Amino acid sequence: MRRVFIWLCPVVATLLTCFHGHAMQKRLVPIPGSYVVVSHDYLVGDLADNPAQRQAIYPRIKKLYGGRHIMTYQSGRLGPRIFCSTSDDLVHWSRPKLMLAPEKVEVEGVMDLQLYSTMDMAVMPDGEILAVCSFRARKLYSKDKGGGIVLLRGSSDELVWTEPQVIYRGINWEPCLLRLPGHYRPNAMLPPAQ
Repeated sequence: MRRVFIWLCPVVATLLTCFHGHAMQKRLVPIPGSYVVVSHDYLVGDLADNPAQRQAIYPRIKKLYGGRHIMTYQSGRLGPRIFCSTSDDLVHWSRPKLMLAPEKVEVEGVMDLQLYSTMDMAVMPDGEILAVCSFRARKLYSKDKGGGIVLLRGSSDELVWTEPQVIYRGINWEPCLLRLPGHYRPNAMLPPAQ
């Protein structure tokens, strides 16, 4: 069984430099208690059509109000599906919920498959969850066509998500959300929830 290591604190390793005569040895040593081990088989299970895509890749964990945690991840190295799970203890996770799945799209007259990857989230003070995710057209991405970023909104109470809204069109990778303290204005510059 493969395992996913999830680091829990900002400083997760110590760099040790040892001088032994002429040699200098560097190695990373995990700080005890700074990680948990989660079976990826438990997270994704049989939700993906292709067994090669049954891996929890690119996990992102955020703390929700009330103490629970939410984790999003993709089903393979380059996506194409995005899942989320919640946990009270960072070890035992809820059954994965499919958030985004590949869909047929037409890009400049060419039928293609829209794939999703690299989701990130921010939890707002009122409990709203904002999530952004990169998308790309499978065939046309290398030609700088069919890419963009979608926004989803959710709630800390129930994992019910809005339909994805395109907030950017263009080639991108790993969109990121940053919530600065004291700078939150609900719905400021965001498309309305559907």
